[in-house]
Amino acid sequence: MIKISKMLLFILVFCLALLPEEFGFTSDKLPDISVLRLILVLLSIALLFGCFADRRFSENLKHCLRNHRLFFLILFIFFGWKILASLLSPYGLGSVGTAIRDVLYFLVPFFIAISCLHYQRAIAPLAQLIGISAAICLVIGLIEYVNGFRLYAVLTSSDSAWNIFDLVKKEFVGVLATFPHPLAMGAFMAIAMAFGMLLYSDQNGKRKYQGMMIMIVALVGIFISTSRGAQAGIFAGLVFSYVLKLGVVYRRVNSRQKPLVMILFGPLSLVFFGVILFAAGSTLVVGGDERQLSSALYRIVQIEMSVVPILARPMLGYGVGNAAEALGMKNLSVDNYYLTTALDTGLVGLLLFLLMLAVFLYRAIRLYLLYRDPSYKMLAVLLVVQYTQLLVLSLKQGLPLLYISLALVLLAEKDALTRFHPVVTGKVKK
Repeated sequence: MIKISKMLLFILVFCLALLPEEFGFTSDKLPDISVLRLILVLLSIALLFGCFADRRFSENLKHCLRNHRLFFLILFIFFGWKILASLLSPYGLGSVGTAIRDVLYFLVPFFIAISCLHYQRAIAPLAQLIGISAAICLVIGLIEYVNGFRLYAVLTSSDSAWNIFDLVKKEFVGVLATFPHPLAMGAFMAIAMAFGMLLYSDQNGKRKYQGMMIMIVALVGIFISTSRGAQAGIFAGLVFSYVLKLGVVYRRVNSRQKPLVMILFGPLSLVFFGVILFAAGSTLVVGGDERQLSSALYRIVQIEMSVVPILARPMLGYGVGNAAEALGMKNLSVDNYYLTTALDTGLVGLLLFLLMLAVFLYRAIRLYLLYRDPSYKMLAVLLVVQYTQLLVLSLKQGLPLLYISLALVLLAEKDALTRFHPVVTGKVKK
């Protein structure tokens, strides 16, 4: 069962970037079947079957539940709150189905990962699959941007063009896109970049080469997508990596010398980061042309518009999937997942979500500071890249990768016990 579940999980990871959710099989006699939803249904069946019929599968899951009670408590409360907010939504019970879909879309891959994967043996396949998927997306993106060929207009009934509000014309303008959304493509490329860095941190020479190739493909894809969210994510990840490195250096310094180090390097670091953040932040917010400026201004307008509806229902929000409608936006999504969470589940749901993300990031940072393993540092960077992108994007297509990354933190803790504490675990360090 573990092998089957791993295979299905890897298929899902590979397909997330390539297939729109609408892509599937159509029939006159049967309802339309989405490929991604079919994979998720099979994963859900594998999860249930594994819990009850596969001893090793269930033991792995129970081990994680016992050793990470705080993680799972926050996780269950957050998703339970999403369902409660949807049950009490002023827009009716229609959002309950969306909330249940979120549970399946995010938690099923998460539980499959912690039950079936091993940290050291999972990094390479995940990164390689994401890299191959990114390379295919890059080829499709080049064809579309150069020749105007729209592959997904052939494969699915959904329109691959995306809308942006033109402040001059005062209307929404369709923009040729790939994948099926250029911002989603950029977001995926940023995640691919972080996974490439994670693979590159491996001591194996062949994997370093593979990680480097994935990073090159991702950089080209980010350039083609013109996604400033992806650029901001990579920038935040690199700055965070440098800060972690400074933290390790500080911990190595003699206790008597630490005040002197803080005096000498503290102000210099603040000035250095201040100049870089101001320069990079201004460029990313304003953008390089009128279209990018209008996109940034529209995101600011969404935040301003959200104050009144959030204060009107601060506890439960408006139910999952109703964020855009709460802002008076028809058939559009709010371009900030944190803001979307606040509108969907209220400030309580947002705080639970932020707490969950903070706990996982703290554990990843702690792992690196304790054991100095480069892959643990890159794992923390992977989380920071994805957390940053949520500020400017609310598309759910890549979010299963976020929850798989959270699962990798738990697997990394288990890996650290095995490698660095063999006496405790009863295993000999290789």
